[in-house]
Amino acid sequence: ELGKRTGTVQVLKRSGRELIENSRDDTTWVKVQLQELSNRWDTVCKMSVLKQTRLEQALKQAEEFRTAIHQLLEWLSEAEQTLRFRGALPDDAEALQSLIDVHKEFMKKVEEKRLDVNSAVGMGEAILSVGHSDCVTTIKHWITIIRARFEEVLTWAKQHQQRLEAALLE
Repeated sequence: ELGKRTGTVQVLKRSGRELIENSRDDTTWVKVQLQELSNRWDTVCKMSVLKQTRLEQALKQAEEFRTAIHQLLEWLSEAEQTLRFRGALPDDAEALQSLIDVHKEFMKKVEEKRLDVNSAVGMGEAILSVGHSDCVTTIKHWITIIRARFEEVLTWAKQHQQRLEAALLE
């Protein structure tokens, strides 16, 4: 839209200069108006560039948030599947200890993912602090989902850990 108006502004400036050059009357008023036009046009162009830059940054931030959310949702689905289909616990103490060791590694990954969840929540909250009001519901929705699903995975993982430890003591 701004590009379309550039030609009009240039024609207007040229017409003003021609009027000043060809007139025998006092052209002070025309000069002042041309200067005012130039100043305001420059301001509009600078503001447009600034707005475009801010929009591009907001888009990048939104894409990073979306990517983080989708990666977390994918991992959460895998973690839920892993925890849901663990199967029966073995009676053998050695096999049980092996499962405990595997589960400890899983718990390390869960704790590592907590950092990713916190990072994604931080991204979402940063968007909420500067974003348009239309995005509030959607961003809050995704923040709530990843927090709830992460807490659910963490709870299931802790319960499984307790079952493994109890089975080892039996």
